[in-house]
Amino acid sequence: MWKFEGAIFLLLTFTTVLVKPYRGRQRGNVDMDFEYDFVNRKSIAPRLGTNPVSGSGDHTCPTEFVGRCICEYRIDNKYEPSPNSKYFVECKDSGFTTTSMLEYLPIITQVLVFTGNKIETLQANLFGKQNRTPNLKIIDMSNNGIREIDGKAFHHVEAVEILLLAHNELSNSSIHNHPRIFSNFYSLKDLYLTNTFNDEIWSFIDLGNIFAESNLTQLEKLHLGLNELTIIADPSAFCKLPNLRQLYIPQNQLTDEVQLNVTCLPNLEVIDLRMNKIRSITPQSNLWKLLSLTNARGEDIRVELVENPFNCDCNLQIFISWLKTEILKNPDRVRDNENLKCVMGNPSNNSHAYLREVESTYCDVLYVSSTASSVTTAVVWILSLICIFLLLTCAYFNRRSFFRKVNPLIRAATTGVQYTSIDKNETVEIAHV
Repeated sequence: MWKFEGAIFLLLTFTTVLVKPYRGRQRGNVDMDFEYDFVNRKSIAPRLGTNPVSGSGDHTCPTEFVGRCICEYRIDNKYEPSPNSKYFVECKDSGFTTTSMLEYLPIITQVLVFTGNKIETLQANLFGKQNRTPNLKIIDMSNNGIREIDGKAFHHVEAVEILLLAHNELSNSSIHNHPRIFSNFYSLKDLYLTNTFNDEIWSFIDLGNIFAESNLTQLEKLHLGLNELTIIADPSAFCKLPNLRQLYIPQNQLTDEVQLNVTCLPNLEVIDLRMNKIRSITPQSNLWKLLSLTNARGEDIRVELVENPFNCDCNLQIFISWLKTEILKNPDRVRDNENLKCVMGNPSNNSHAYLREVESTYCDVLYVSSTASSVTTAVVWILSLICIFLLLTCAYFNRRSFFRKVNPLIRAATTGVQYTSIDKNETVEIAHV
């Protein structure tokens, strides 16, 4: 009897040992899953953070995330589409007012989505003082109301390739006082600064200084849309990004006078200037020069101009004619050129017509473009100075003849004045008799 009970006890103990690991995985035991994943990736490391808490289903994060985030493997269909799954930590609209929990990111994190929170300042050492983010490739911190970023906020981000800071309230003083905020992004390829800056008047020079102070030599895509840009104070600001391929500046306030020096960018492929305030493109403008540039590979640099308020009068005629000819040879030189549209025009039937359909243009006599007006004024001044110079030269070389003819006139005028004075004196004297 004792032997039978002993055999049953040993059988139950052995069964329990075998079943426990399996049941742990079925319940989403984080420690088991964590260890299993690391073994498959030929890397073993302790979990960063304290005991995990259950989120939704098997979506588990460290306790520092207080159950408001999702940590899981999933297919990335948004940031870097790929059939391979990535480890996401997603804290979307979680109500956080601090970023302290980000020091405890799981070391396997590849994509951090921290959006829709209320974070006014990104403090120094956002991810802690130790290198706990060796696998982090993508950071999305959009729409958090960020006004200030400490110059030492982004440490241990050497592997990050995509950074999104869109739809925040970054102040002018922040980018002026902390020009090295991107200096640790050695592998960064895509930088999204769409609607990143607040409505204060800010200087693009400061952003140019950030590019100069940061080591963004791998950056390929730069997004600067929706930032109320009216001018680019330093046309060569982008020269600090030698590998830039795509430059996006849509939905700003840039006009016909915009200055851009991109000849220093050998790999540039696209310049996006959609939905700005460009009304005219003349052969004297910087925009005209952009339309004829090629990169180091001999490829045309494509320009996007859709939804600009073109004024189809005589000042735009040369561009319209060029466009009709160019699209026959190279339809991609100006992207979506068939959708370029006149907002106004002269004659009036050009208004709301597509540029490719415009047959004729003219200008009112009193109206000339700002460029033409400047040229005309300069020519008038030059001609006036030449005329004055010639008159003075002629007078100098003919001064003797000139004075011989003028002196009798001067004497006659002087004598007349003297006689007039005498008559007046006599009248006065008679009045006193």
